[in-house]
Amino acid sequence: MTKEGSMLLNECLRQVFRVLWTANRTNEWVLDTAGVARSLLASIKERKLAYHGHMLRMKGVCLEKEIRFNNKLKIGLLEVYPRLRG
Repeated sequence: MTKEGSMLLNECLRQVFRVLWTANRTNEWVLDTAGVARSLLASIKERKLAYHGHMLRMKGVCLEKEIRFNNKLKIGLLEVYPRLRG
């Protein structure tokens, strides 16, 4: 779920439960009351994918992008291959 989607969900749930903006209720309380479970693992995967897309869209030469997507980095006359971790 995107950030805008989760914001809309929280806003709609707050209206359904008639939670005033002055009431100090957290988003977690609203989701628990509605019975909606938020998965930490799914949230982490979503953020990783968003960052991956950000790295792909970066313009110009970026060291991190070169290392991540080319698996080799040319430094002068040398080619450095990063250790692949499985």
